[in-house]
Amino acid sequence: MTAIDYSPGAPVDSEERPTGSELVVAVLTQRWRWLLAAELVFTAGLVLRGAPVELWPALAYVNAACMTLAAVDLRHHRLPDVLTLGSYPVAAVLLLIPAIADDQFQAWIRACVACLAAVLILAVLGGVLGYGGGDAKLAGLLAMPLAWQSWGVCLTGLWTGVLMASLSGVALFMTRRISRRDRFAAGPGLMAGAYLVLLMAL
Repeated sequence: MTAIDYSPGAPVDSEERPTGSELVVAVLTQRWRWLLAAELVFTAGLVLRGAPVELWPALAYVNAACMTLAAVDLRHHRLPDVLTLGSYPVAAVLLLIPAIADDQFQAWIRACVACLAAVLILAVLGGVLGYGGGDAKLAGLLAMPLAWQSWGVCLTGLWTGVLMASLSGVALFMTRRISRRDRFAAGPGLMAGAYLVLLMAL
């Protein structure tokens, strides 16, 4: 596998576009300390807010996946399917732990339905709002722990994420760091909004 340079300003070879799996492996190899620290901090925040013990594995996994996706998105403006789509079954299985322990199968079904609904809705609205397919797939992952709480929390979390991503894009445009034709990483904004709402909902 070709080594991928993550240093600031490093060029990206357009002729040999790395696969999503290569980007994930590269960021985990080169930045695992920072990603681990961030994952522990964000998961600890949810635990301290009172997240049930049975929910910890699912929250820890989604946080870990999101930290890696954020790092890749900020550098390459990509959200690899291996961590977006690939996380759906993992999150669904981990959410079965609290579903079985506390007899919350209704919450589990809601989380799975919300995952699919979020992908479809943001995929349809993506052309209008300026979001890509990767952002829609990320929304599906974020919808699962949000919808576990309630439909209201899910909708609030996703729309807060859209708002934060849009505001970050406006800020970059106003400071002339990007132009109207440039792409920017919307993923971190989507994740931040979802996390804040989930934190308040616990």
